[in-house]
Amino acid sequence: MSGIIDQSTDARSKAIGQNFRVRAWVCFNGTTGGSNRTINGSGNVSSVSYVEGGKYIVNYADTLPDNNYTVVGMASDNLGLISTYSSTPGLAGCTIYSSNSSSGATANWGRVGVAMIG
Repeated sequence: MSGIIDQSTDARSKAIGQNFRVRAWVCFNGTTGGSNRTINGSGNVSSVSYVEGGKYIVNYADTLPDNNYTVVGMASDNLGLISTYSSTPGLAGCTIYSSNSSSGATANWGRVGVAMIG
């Protein structure tokens, strides 16, 4: 039958193409797990390393093809913000900060979610 539009998820992915995909994502506990934080769920993330108060390194399981991606995230409280450590994220991972939007101080949150899109 002609004129029927395929509305399946697969069809939408094909229409968007390779340029707009989540390259990696992770949900982790920013308060427990010692130097390697506890990962609750992830895709293409091998570990999350704790550096110091609110600063983490997200390590990718597979190296990304380029560093032309953006990092977006959230923290467990309505005051939680996520920002990247440098203007150019890495191919093997990226450094992120979690902070308190009210005070601006870095903070460790119980639930941190980050996605790398590009």
